[in-house]
Amino acid sequence: MFVTFKEIYIARGLLEDDYEWRICLEETIAIQPGVACCWLLVVILLTDEVAEPYVLWDQFKAGVIIQPKMAKSLFIFFFFFFSF
Repeated sequence: MFVTFKEIYIARGLLEDDYEWRICLEETIAIQPGVACCWLLVVILLTDEVAEPYVLWDQFKAGVIIQPKMAKSLFIFFFFFFSF
């Protein structure tokens, strides 16, 4: 049972899921974790091709954040960017 139309579209193949972005981030975290990976996540989210940006952020935020100061500024950025 699907809750939203978006889930139906993804299941039917009418919308892409975020599989390619997940693979990209998993490989990047394995090779170069930290700030570089963090900025890659920002660039991916800014392309506006991500189906579920909040899910992608929740899945990879632990792997890309090193310093609590960076976490706070990224949270403010994502809140501001995705609130509009």
